[in-house]
Amino acid sequence: MGEKQQPLHVFYHQQRVAGHLSLVEAAAGITTAATLSRFERGRNRLSADRFLYLLDALPSTFTTLQHVYVTHSDITYYQRVAYAAALASTADRAAAITQLLAAERMAYTKTGLIHHRLNVYDLIVTFNLRYPIRISQITTEVQAYLAPINHFGLYELNLITTMIRIFPITATAKYFEKILSDPAMDYDEHWHNRLIWLAIVNGMAAAISHFDFDSAERIMTLARHLNIPPTDGDTKLTIYFYQLCLDYHHGKHDQARQGMNQLSAALDLVEVPFYRDYIRSGWTLFLRTEEVLTHDDWSAPAKTAH
Repeated sequence: MGEKQQPLHVFYHQQRVAGHLSLVEAAAGITTAATLSRFERGRNRLSADRFLYLLDALPSTFTTLQHVYVTHSDITYYQRVAYAAALASTADRAAAITQLLAAERMAYTKTGLIHHRLNVYDLIVTFNLRYPIRISQITTEVQAYLAPINHFGLYELNLITTMIRIFPITATAKYFEKILSDPAMDYDEHWHNRLIWLAIVNGMAAAISHFDFDSAERIMTLARHLNIPPTDGDTKLTIYFYQLCLDYHHGKHDQARQGMNQLSAALDLVEVPFYRDYIRSGWTLFLRTEEVLTHDDWSAPAKTAH
């Protein structure tokens, strides 16, 4: 008998939050915000037709439902990860992650299938877990798994998207080159495209956070060969932000500041606090990074002179 599927109300809450919709916005013309809130907390049920109307109001609807929620047999690994991440209680989330970690370790012991071992590594990196294994060992084993693969499927793209946090930036750029040069890759397929862009954005963030602007520029150059889906506003916004960071780093200070001011003003108009705060805090952190780099560049000759 399979494990219990992720409850629909948890799935819906996760998707609504990911789409940055308030209860009032999601419920408009369908039900009341109070009724929707009770549904998301598992306090009441909704009729099937009303739930489908609510689902249709989300940025991603049936594709997400089929890929993330609906299965033909037992609940999948990624469904359990999404379920654990969506839990509001820290204790409940920790318990769910611990249970999932134990299940993947046991599955690897029983079957010897490498995917279960890689899932353990995925959990460690995703949730920043304390675990008796070195990050360098995880990096080595994951890269050894990916090395002979010429066509990255959804599993490999998911894995790369997570492991970008610990991979050397130069290795990340090589994976992007391999993905983008694959003639068999279907860039019109929703989930392939979504994961590729998520990996690119994560790669840009990692490169800039490590002050590796050469790799960031390399990743950005690769990204320009792909068209961002018209419905993926998150990626368009993030890529534009990182382009402003690169412009500033390359000395186009006035142009980058003007672009940032315009972007900030636009986010104020559309009244999306999450994006506004994310972009502004990111820009502030980036400028601090630039100040450190500039200070080091100027102070290095002085130290040499002594």
